[in-house]
Amino acid sequence: MNNERVVRKPRHALAWFLSVLAGGALMTALAVFFVWQRYQYVQLGRQVARLQAQETLLRQVIEPLEVEVDYLSRPERVEDIARSRLGMRQPEPDHVYRLDIHVSRNASVSP
Repeated sequence: MNNERVVRKPRHALAWFLSVLAGGALMTALAVFFVWQRYQYVQLGRQVARLQAQETLLRQVIEPLEVEVDYLSRPERVEDIARSRLGMRQPEPDHVYRLDIHVSRNASVSP
């Protein structure tokens, strides 16, 4: 009986050691995962802040451009340029032709 107990103790001790080692490895893996996750969270926070600053800057650039587009595309301005620079004028009533073209959605165009 003494021999059996002596032989079993090392197996029991080895199993205990391996389970403690596995638990330690699991705890280490969880700690590394937590640190990595926290690092990613901080990095994403910095990226969001950088993108928000870029968005603000782009909005400041876009706003005057939208005002300029509105100014340049005014119908009065376009008409003035057409008359003065391009020499265009209103067409005579007999130069205007109305074309009624009806196209079916299912119609196919053949070359």
